[in-house]
Amino acid sequence: MNEARVSIYQGWRDKKGTHVLVNGKPLRHVIYHSPSGLEWGYGGSGPADLALSLLVHYFKERHVNTAFLKKFHARPSQAWLYHQQFKREIVATFPHTSWRLSSDKIESWLAQKALQAASSLPSTSP
Repeated sequence: MNEARVSIYQGWRDKKGTHVLVNGKPLRHVIYHSPSGLEWGYGGSGPADLALSLLVHYFKERHVNTAFLKKFHARPSQAWLYHQQFKREIVATFPHTSWRLSSDKIESWLAQKALQAASSLPSTSP
């Protein structure tokens, strides 16, 4: 597990817009694809920023921000490497009205990606 305790992420929408919390506090929006805010339930720019923001928090990559991402594409963060796939497979499937996600679920998803990557490597046996 990446963190000492399980983090709980939750999002909902109301008349004022969308809201995303982690352990009861607002999730920092890492603005890259969508300056207008975080979204979910489809595969657009708002969901891409939500995926990026969730993974930045999960990996504790506090240094990752818009300026960092624009400057260091040659050495991207872990969150950057996974965020588009995470958007497609997790964030795009969130229900429109509200959702809840634990860091354990993120950890399981990352472990699955590692297994898939390992199984696609060429065999080194003679």
